[in-house]
Amino acid sequence: MLFKKAYRSIWRQKKAYLACVFLIMIGTLMLTAMGTAATGLANAVESFYGNYRLAHVWASVRAIPVNEVDQLRSIPGIMDVSQRSVLEVRAEVANSDDIIVLRLLSFVPGDVNRINDFLLSGIEPSVHGDIALSSMFNQTRGFEIGDSVTLYSQGRAFLFKVTGSFMSPEYAYVARGGAEMLPAHNVFGIGYITEESMNNLTGQVGDANEVLFTLMDG
Repeated sequence: MLFKKAYRSIWRQKKAYLACVFLIMIGTLMLTAMGTAATGLANAVESFYGNYRLAHVWASVRAIPVNEVDQLRSIPGIMDVSQRSVLEVRAEVANSDDIIVLRLLSFVPGDVNRINDFLLSGIEPSVHGDIALSSMFNQTRGFEIGDSVTLYSQGRAFLFKVTGSFMSPEYAYVARGGAEMLPAHNVFGIGYITEESMNNLTGQVGDANEVLFTLMDG
């Protein structure tokens, strides 16, 4: 009896019920699609982080001798460790009066096991004066391979040649930090340069100011 009453009620208002069924179907399809997309995106992020060896820990120091960094591997729980120098400098590009800041990161060319690796488009910096720029800064400024950028450090000007652009899990979101939390790709970017170039900019040889760690499971 109840089923007959329900059937008659649905039949009298069949358009409203069909609309409800349609909305439920659309909602279910969207939930399934978004869930699949979210799972795929999460897997892609984890794969990107793993393939390019994103560090688990960053330690900034005033200075540490490069030849002492390997000793940190003896600390229980540390799987791998590497060092680099980080320096923010003012940059100048052709046909622009903007105040531009580049955060420079040193690296060893050809190191296939580096922590915080990067996906490069172009040629890897290999000698003093080469620089690879973060992709959004490079795109916003319209740099091409072979273009020049002037960097200022220690009261001196240094001319660098753009060899390519890069993407990195470390700088998937490029913001300077502090009071500047939103990206400003036209006036702030990241640059990878060789250790030799960094030594020339800072005037220091054999020291680093940042240590990167990967940790063992657990």
